[in-house]
Amino acid sequence: MDTQLTLTLQIEINDDIDKLLLEDILLIVQNTNILSVVSFWGHQKLNINKADEKYLKKIILCVNALIKANALRRNYHKIKDTLINEVENDSSIKDTKIDILFNKVDAYILIEAFFGQIKTSLDLLAQSLKPIYGQEFHTWAKKNNLSGMEIVSTLKNNLNKDIKPHAEPVIKIIEAHSESITRIVNHRDDSVHYGKLNKVQGFRYSASQNKVIPPLILISDKESAYVHEYMDEVLKYIADFIQEFIVILLSNLVVDMVIGKRDDGSWGWHTGTLRT
Repeated sequence: MDTQLTLTLQIEINDDIDKLLLEDILLIVQNTNILSVVSFWGHQKLNINKADEKYLKKIILCVNALIKANALRRNYHKIKDTLINEVENDSSIKDTKIDILFNKVDAYILIEAFFGQIKTSLDLLAQSLKPIYGQEFHTWAKKNNLSGMEIVSTLKNNLNKDIKPHAEPVIKIIEAHSESITRIVNHRDDSVHYGKLNKVQGFRYSASQNKVIPPLILISDKESAYVHEYMDEVLKYIADFIQEFIVILLSNLVVDMVIGKRDDGSWGWHTGTLRT
């Protein structure tokens, strides 16, 4: 009897972040009327055929990277308590009077991969600008050590005069979020360039408190947070940023028209003013 392999692709919605990514962000760019404007824009302004397909493809990949980041975040939450239990039962902490640090590889792998997928989502967002502005961006590149500012420089200096006004609100949102995104991207850069997460402290047994402290991450010189809480904050922040970025970009392609949600939850064009 012949066997047949059937492949289907269905991404399961596991939590509110998945719902935001799949039922909000992705549905914006899957709207046929919105894509028609992107197609017309690309052909009229840049002589790019199938601009809508090229834009949609990059945004889908961008969202997929965030879906992976969310799965890594969930898995870290699951494994964290198991690893704490391992440390609590480790013989080395019995009767010790000093703190002991445990660097659990299983946890570090998830953290590093999480920040890697966050950076990948931003890189793909940068690549999505080619069919909109005609400029090639491979990554969410830094300038003067600020993430995304190389994109800002190009949009300010390399666009022709009839496209540049449409990009100004996009420039503003990148500038507004650049410092915050730089702090996030730097964690990924540490693991890639230096082979480890320099700003993450592993599971620490506190002798004075007689308990295990879950991993901490240094956010700034004066601020730290538990890794699991920080991952929650980072993912929500980046997802919200990307949604706002897409809405602002698309809303500024057509004068006096903006992208917004209808009463039924679907996305579409509305009469309004350019978003800044």
